[in-house]
Amino acid sequence: EAEQMSTQCRAGFLAHCVGLSVLAATVLPAQAQRPAESLLPRFFPVVTGKNGYEQIIAACDAVRPIKEPDAASEAGTSLSVKRAALRDLRVSRVLAALRQGLAKPLIAPVGVSDEAWMECYAPMRKLARLLGIEQHVRLADGNVVGAIDSLRDGLRLAYLVQKEQLLGGLVGVAMSRIVLSRMLRHVEQLSEPGCRGLIALAAEWTATPDPAILAIESE
Repeated sequence: EAEQMSTQCRAGFLAHCVGLSVLAATVLPAQAQRPAESLLPRFFPVVTGKNGYEQIIAACDAVRPIKEPDAASEAGTSLSVKRAALRDLRVSRVLAALRQGLAKPLIAPVGVSDEAWMECYAPMRKLARLLGIEQHVRLADGNVVGAIDSLRDGLRLAYLVQKEQLLGGLVGVAMSRIVLSRMLRHVEQLSEPGCRGLIALAAEWTATPDPAILAIESE
C-alpha cells in the first residue's frame, strides 16, 4: 500500500510538472511580445508594508529593466565591469529593497496565478546574479564577512522561491548554484575566521526544513 501511494505521488508530481512546462511554453513567448506587467499588484493587491515578501516582489519589478546584472555575470567579465554594475544607483536601490524585505517577517502570497509566478522567476534569478556579483567584488576586496552575508542573502532568497511552488524548486536550486559557485571558487583563499563563518552558515542551513516538502504542501 505504501509503495502504491508512493507511485501515485510520483505520478501526480510528474503530471503537475508537465502541466507547468506546458504553461511555461505558452506563457514565455507571449511575455516576450508584450510590455512587462507590474508583479506587485498581482501578488499583493493590498500592500501592508509589514510583509517582507512585498518588498522582495517590488525589487523584482525594479530589477527587470536593468541589464547590468546579465552583462556583469557573464564568464570572463572583468572586475571593473562588476564594480560598475554595483555602483549603478538602480542596483543599489534594488539590493537595499531586497535586504529590507529579507529582514522582515515573510508571509507568502496566496491566490497568485501560475502565470504570475512564471514571470517572477526571471527577475528572482537576476537578483541572485546581483548577489553573486556583489559577493565576487567583496571577496576581491578581502571583505570575507560581507561576501558571506551576500551568500546568506542569496540562499535565503533561493529558499524562499524553492518552498513556494514545485517549479519554483528548480528555479531556487539554480539560484543557489549562482551564489554558491562564487564562494566555491575562492574557498581555498579563506582565512581561518572566514572558514569558521562559512561553516557556521552551513550549519545554519543544515537545520533548515526541506523546501521540497514545503513546496508539495503548498500545492
